[in-house]
Amino acid sequence: MIEEADKITELYLQQQKFHERVFKTIGGVVTLALGVTVTMLGLKAIGSDEDLPQLDDENQNVA
Repeated sequence: MIEEADKITELYLQQQKFHERVFKTIGGVVTLALGVTVTMLGLKAIGSDEDLPQLDDENQNVA
C-alpha cells in the first residue's frame, strides 16, 4: 500500500514538472511572438510616411 502511494506521488510530481515545462514553453513562445509583433509594428510605424506632411508638386522647387 505504501509503495503504491509512493508511486502515485512520484507520478504526480513528474506530471507537475511536465506541466510546468509545457506552460513555460508556451509562455516563452507567446512572449516571443508578442515581442516580434510589437517590434515589427514599431519598425513599420518608424518607416511610415503617412503622418508626415506631403508637399505638392508645385511647392517642391521653392528653393
